[in-house]
Amino acid sequence: MSARRLRGFLGGCAIAAAALLAPPGASAADKTLRLQMLADVEVLDPARAGSLSALNTVAPLYHQLLTYDYLARPVRLIPYAAEALPQVSADGRTYTLRVRPGLLFAPHPAFGGKPRELNAQDFVYSVQRIADPASLSMSFAQFEGLIEGLDDLIAAARREKRGLDYAAPIAGLRALDARTLEIRLTRPDPTFIYGLAYAGWSAVPREVVEAEGAEFSRKPIGSGPYLVERFQPGTRLSLVRNPAFRHLPWTAFAPNAKPDDPVLKAMRGVMVPAADRVEMTRIAEPSTAVLALQKGEIDFIAFVDPPVAFDGTELKPALKAAGVVPARARAQGFLLLMFNMKDPVVGGFDPAKVALRRAIAMSFDDAEWMRVFDQGLGYPQQHLIGPDIVGYDPGYRNPNRFDPATANALLDRFGYKRGADGMRTAPDGSPLAVHMITSTTSVGRRTAEFMKRGFDRIGVRIEFDSMPPGDRLKQMFNCKHQLTTMDFGGGAPDGVSAMENFYGKHIGTVNLSCYQYADYDATFEKLRVMKAGPERAPHFRQLTALLDAHTPSRVLPSADDVYLHGASVRGFVPHPYLNLPYHLLDLAPAR
Repeated sequence: MSARRLRGFLGGCAIAAAALLAPPGASAADKTLRLQMLADVEVLDPARAGSLSALNTVAPLYHQLLTYDYLARPVRLIPYAAEALPQVSADGRTYTLRVRPGLLFAPHPAFGGKPRELNAQDFVYSVQRIADPASLSMSFAQFEGLIEGLDDLIAAARREKRGLDYAAPIAGLRALDARTLEIRLTRPDPTFIYGLAYAGWSAVPREVVEAEGAEFSRKPIGSGPYLVERFQPGTRLSLVRNPAFRHLPWTAFAPNAKPDDPVLKAMRGVMVPAADRVEMTRIAEPSTAVLALQKGEIDFIAFVDPPVAFDGTELKPALKAAGVVPARARAQGFLLLMFNMKDPVVGGFDPAKVALRRAIAMSFDDAEWMRVFDQGLGYPQQHLIGPDIVGYDPGYRNPNRFDPATANALLDRFGYKRGADGMRTAPDGSPLAVHMITSTTSVGRRTAEFMKRGFDRIGVRIEFDSMPPGDRLKQMFNCKHQLTTMDFGGGAPDGVSAMENFYGKHIGTVNLSCYQYADYDATFEKLRVMKAGPERAPHFRQLTALLDAHTPSRVLPSADDVYLHGASVRGFVPHPYLNLPYHLLDLAPAR
């Protein structure tokens, strides 16, 4: 994802294990990797993470069953906590995995001050937490309606207005023994396997979660390469090597790479994790972060805002002179202008409301957006499914693309009359004003300026509400917003993942437009059980046509993912699903 989408001092307390195991202060000989902290990182608990920024940040603190081969393109899954890729039954519904022995959670008083071995039950418990209504987890959409018996358990908790019964067995989610995990799906789902690499489903230890309570969000214990030392939400995060993590060769994370791959050759002999410490500091203004990189105060920035680092498509001379290295990759996600379909002003399926949304969608100039925000480092995206994703249609063109004349004709036709000031009223003659949520950063201000130009083209009054990302998400989860922009990560490398964001049963999780339409849901339910192949193409076209007709959102141009790092950083390669792979980065010795 790009910076426009994701869009300090040490704080917090050292966790107990860090106090016991980490050195009291960083040695001058420590190898410290310094990163720009991503936005939205308010918690370090994967079940409670409210953004992809948070999930990208916390992933290396934990184990997932699978991960992605770092260098393989097209992307390819490899085992991580699991010994091998899952065994899948002939009907495509039962997945069996063996957990590797010797994976250890960091020491904690809940373990008697010692490490504790990760086991299959930890993955069961971690899904239970995601599913628990008390968690309000955005990650629940990965499993909703998919694991046998899980939804019944959730329904009982909601019906009785209590938390999930963790003691109740789940038919489709069982630890057969300490190391064997069995997952039974309610239906075949060819994209489910990618969920086994999803950072939201990271293994967490029940003893520590229960001992720490709400503090687990700031004082987590995992089994991954790094351990939290200090955390100030949204501002600063300090990590140290997890002493319980057994070092792995860097090459283990790229087992399918060609022997002569230059990155593989450069990292041969490096052990993971390579850095002793990772320091993440949130620098709110993109230009300030880039200046810090230029001056050598930080080493790495993910999702760079292109205008602050590039002149056109060329890196700015001062950054070149400082030895800053750029990297770009085509983004796998998408950026949406999103309407709340339950809102009385802009929502609903009444023809006049549909006309208003379509007119607003047509008022924005994609070419202008790319000049203002992306420096030309991207492409106009026509529908949700981008290039390199299964289901992409290169010939499709969005009927709601930039067309102010048609937009104004639509509004005229459906009774949105212009007043003496040139601004339109609602069809019933009442004042018409649309509220849009923007961020509090300079990117948010530029977004507001851009959007106002579009609304002015069609004579619709727009008012902006600036708020922090967490507050915006709360409004969206509860269908309380009117209009905002929102980025969605690539999900699985399959178009089903993108289309799931408008599935009616996912309102309150990933369906942030609060869109619900029976034909869409029925078609989506057919599509998601089909094996990948050309037979799915008509279903993708039908879903896309419904979205463009109803316009719960408008896809905006997709910027490339842009990264910058200092000359001393080794091992970085942009990966569409490993967006912040700090555990795989090394620093060359100072000369």
